[in-house]
Amino acid sequence: MLADMKDRMERLAAATEAEEEKLTGKLMSKLERVEAENARLEAAVKAEGAALERQEQLLDTAQRTTAAVVLAKEAESEFVANRMGRELEIERSATR
Repeated sequence: MLADMKDRMERLAAATEAEEEKLTGKLMSKLERVEAENARLEAAVKAEGAALERQEQLLDTAQRTTAAVVLAKEAESEFVANRMGRELEIERSATR
């Protein structure tokens, strides 16, 4: 009877150890998947950050270009107005 109980306890211990190993394997597998997903998400966040930074640079460039175009148009308008004013002055002085 004592040998029978000892045998049952050994089988129970072996089964418990096997179950622990099985569960540990499952947990490690899940942990590896979670770590891989975490690495993928970190890479995606970095890529999004780089893309956002590039978009901000492009926006800044577009704003500077727009401002330069506006200034150029204003300068052109002023130049045309001054030229027309000089031409009018020349015409007035010629008709006097």
